[in-house]
Amino acid sequence: MGVVTDERTGEPVAGATVTGNGYADVTELDGSYALENLPPKTYMSKVTKSGYVEASASWDVIAGEVVTLNIAISSTPIPPIDDRSIGNFSVWPSTYGKHRTLTVNNATSHS
Repeated sequence: MGVVTDERTGEPVAGATVTGNGYADVTELDGSYALENLPPKTYMSKVTKSGYVEASASWDVIAGEVVTLNIAISSTPIPPIDDRSIGNFSVWPSTYGKHRTLTVNNATSHS
């Protein structure tokens, strides 16, 4: 059991999937999860959520003990957007019968 939080903000992360050696749970709104009734041994857990970098941790379950594993995950960096062209593509509309190039970033058309 434990809580998954955003590493930068400290806020709970809802909807993250926590897995460990075939066991899994999805975090609640408060970031909490529970992997229950685990037999004693060493586990490798992974936490995944869209928009976040996958995190992993190794931990041991000992008979008769409750293990709390709180995990902070990092959000995926979003590349900056600038005003450079992001690419061109060509279309050949049959009704015009000529080649046109469209610049994707500012939707200009050149005939």
